[in-house]
Amino acid sequence: MVLVSHDPAEILSMADELIVLKEGEIVENGSPEELYNSPKLLYTAQILASSSQLNLEDAKKVGVKTTRGTVVIYAEHVKITKGFGAKWTVKQVLFKGFYEELIIERDKVYLRVTNHSKGKYPKSSKITVSIEHFYEFGRWQAPVRNLPKEMD
Repeated sequence: MVLVSHDPAEILSMADELIVLKEGEIVENGSPEELYNSPKLLYTAQILASSSQLNLEDAKKVGVKTTRGTVVIYAEHVKITKGFGAKWTVKQVLFKGFYEELIIERDKVYLRVTNHSKGKYPKSSKITVSIEHFYEFGRWQAPVRNLPKEMD
């Protein structure tokens, strides 16, 4: 049976094999678990999960060390932690049924966070988070060098 859908939850739970199409072309295929946990393409990561996409500069602002052009962080890979110096601000709280998705901001960088403690972090709350996992995509970036003053 072939099922065509744009709903990631439906596809991930029902498919034995997943074929990702972009502009009518097959761009990636495999089991739902394989594509969700190890996407080879940025496009696949974006369509299968609630995620945040960061460029190299923004990734470094939040402590993600990468030498690739783009980083994708799934909402469930951002964990709210205890600690001092909460630097992230809850900008939006999205009701998702048995959980919430928080949109948080720090230094003009926005992340999505899965929150199972509904109501605990209202809009404008300050929180601390850790990023447990991320995916890297795009071209390798040359390391940044500090040039002598006369070459700036």
